[in-house]
Amino acid sequence: MGRTNRFQFWLNGDPPKSLGTTANGDVERPAHDRWMARPLDRQLEDEQLTALVPAIVEGDFPGLSLSGFRRLTSGAVEALAPCTRLRHLDLSGTKVDDGAAPALAALDNLATLTLAGTRVGLETARAVARLPKLEALDLGWTRVPEAGIVELAGCSSLTSLRLCGLSVRADAMKVIASLPALRSLDLQEARFDDLSALSACTQLESLSIGYTSVDDDAVEGLAKLTGLRTLMVRATRLTDAALDRLSRALPALGAKNAAGLQR
Repeated sequence: MGRTNRFQFWLNGDPPKSLGTTANGDVERPAHDRWMARPLDRQLEDEQLTALVPAIVEGDFPGLSLSGFRRLTSGAVEALAPCTRLRHLDLSGTKVDDGAAPALAALDNLATLTLAGTRVGLETARAVARLPKLEALDLGWTRVPEAGIVELAGCSSLTSLRLCGLSVRADAMKVIASLPALRSLDLQEARFDDLSALSACTQLESLSIGYTSVDDDAVEGLAKLTGLRTLMVRATRLTDAALDRLSRALPALGAKNAAGLQR
């Protein structure tokens, strides 16, 4: 990888691991594609990002993180049009809105897309639903309505979905439950009537429903999710008796390397 002082590099993970910055010299490029580049200047505006695009293309970066770049708008996404090989894109905390929908739809190699805390809505949900390789999507704290969640019905490769803070009523919940590859679902602070539809989503391994109005009426359905290795229920209305029942009904929560029941 050539020298430049414009980026730092991160290995994807929770938390992500720094691989170094090119301000200090060449950075060793991992053999896999699970890493991201991030511009050093967090005050970038659309025009300045446009100037970095040739370096992104030349470097063949698999991922780009613009998380927290609060001056960037939908114009920044349009500027990324030449970056057709991107696999991972994080736009969380930017000013991106539905004006970026066509440009996002054109990035058809994306496997991971994070839009948390942006201004995107229905049109963006429709656009990203057409991404053929999408595996992980974060729409938390956006303006995506329930109709936008319903648009995700055809996302057969989606393994991870985050909808924190959104309204997820019956029709949207049915669509989520129908996603055949879904393994991780985050509904923290989401608004929903009940979780009964999710009982059909038996392949789920991780479910976060903390800070919601979930109560003991949900236990019967949750107990059917026998593949769960992580269940986050902090600040819900579930009683200790209900949680004990779930612990007994979901043996995978106690498996080795499982995160378990998080109260």
